Parts: sequence; structure tokens; C-alpha cells
Amino acid sequence: MLNYLAAFSSRSQAFKFYELCKNAGCSAQVVNRGTGAGCCLSVSIAYKDYDAAAEIISSGGFNTFKGFTKESGSMLGDGGVDIKCQYPRLPNNRTNLL
Repeated sequence: MLNYLAAFSSRSQAFKFYELCKNAGCSAQVVNRGTGAGCCLSVSIAYKDYDAAAEIISSGGFNTFKGFTKESGSMLGDGGVDIKCQYPRLPNNRTNLL
């Protein structure tokens, strides 16, 4: 199943995002993935829940959000996923992944 990772450079904001996603009925889990964003925590979101997750990010309060990336089997040598040129910040200019 295809998932997306929402990367944050703050552990507290990653957990806040996770809680809001769960409250909105999204399939989400906190994962320990080094994305190069700083804290090595990301939130894995089911593909079907991307729109709801993007709305949560767009609502504000996530100044350490680095972007979404596809979660796949291709990992970097350090065990992280490459997020550098995937999907940029959303708030003012929402990016559609499809």
C-alpha cells in the first residue's frame, strides 16, 4: 500500500499532526524515519487520506513541516528516505501530488 510521509523538524509538531490526523479519521502512525528534516520522526499517512492531511497542514501551526514524500522501499544508506526534492510546503500554495 502506498503511503506518504509528512516530515517535521520538531518532534512535538510531528505528534501534534499525528493526533489531529487520528481525530480526523485518517490512517496515520508516527514512524522513526530519518528524512533529513531534523528530528527523525515522520508521520505516515495512507494515500487515501492525503487530502485530509494536507488540509490539517494548511490550517497552520506547523512551521517545522518540511514536506510530504512517498514512502517506498527505496531507502538511503542511513535508513532514511530522500525528501529533498519531493513535495514542498503546502500552506499558501497547495501542491497536488497526483
